[in-house]
Amino acid sequence: MFNMNWNKKIETKNFDQKQTFPKPKVIVEKVLGKPMPVGPVKKVETLSQPIEEPKRKISKELYGKIERRNMAILRFILDQKYISKEQLKRRFFSWANEKGNLFTESAVKRFLAEEWVSEKPGTGKHPALLIVTDKGLEKLTQMSQSEKRSAIMTKRIFEPEVAHDLILNDVRISMENKKMVSLWFSEKRLEAEPKMRSLFKDMPDAVVYSASKRGSFLEFENAPKGPGKYKERIEELTKALSDPEIINQGIDEIVFVCRESSSFLMLEKLIQNVKNVRLMKLTEVLG
Repeated sequence: MFNMNWNKKIETKNFDQKQTFPKPKVIVEKVLGKPMPVGPVKKVETLSQPIEEPKRKISKELYGKIERRNMAILRFILDQKYISKEQLKRRFFSWANEKGNLFTESAVKRFLAEEWVSEKPGTGKHPALLIVTDKGLEKLTQMSQSEKRSAIMTKRIFEPEVAHDLILNDVRISMENKKMVSLWFSEKRLEAEPKMRSLFKDMPDAVVYSASKRGSFLEFENAPKGPGKYKERIEELTKALSDPEIINQGIDEIVFVCRESSSFLMLEKLIQNVKNVRLMKLTEVLG
């Protein structure tokens, strides 16, 4: 093998005399007629595949921030059963303004690639929905062992409930963004609590806490019901308020959020002699 040292004179049997090989830089400059360019090597496309440029490194602090946000997204979806991309943007990327869609798509792409969520196709009645997978729950569990029992996973989507659930997502997003509530425990989290299962046949849509730590059972009424159904529900919720453990948790009122004015007016009549029940119109919450 030749010793490729360009500054050293070499002898071989094929040469009659000693010869000196110039440096490559000298040859290039003679051909170009100008000094050899220096600087970083640009990305070059080859016939096979491009030479990849080094990936941009991010700081540990930024990486940690992104991971915490990703876990918050997974926890939110797990809590609420499922979520649309538009709701994801409003809840976690509203600060990005016109870049909100870009950040949302980037997050969803990562979640799908990691198989933390699956995407259920949209229908004529609702948009595509993101739902947490077993791998997503496993990822959450790696961050916090309490996640194993913190919520019941949604295994399938029950179409008649989707409209109610998506508007309930909007209620939560709006209430949290407006600081109307500081803590939200979803129906899925409540289902994981033995005490709540002993009190209710049908779980409240949420237990929420204000900044002053006052707790409330929250019910979202998407469609009107008969007076008998409302009366039965009010009695069940009122009875739960008197339970010592519920009192100890600081829960002392019931909040109904009504989409239809007919629901609001009917409940208004039924609660005239009932304490600790408050009514809100959906437009008041979302507006």
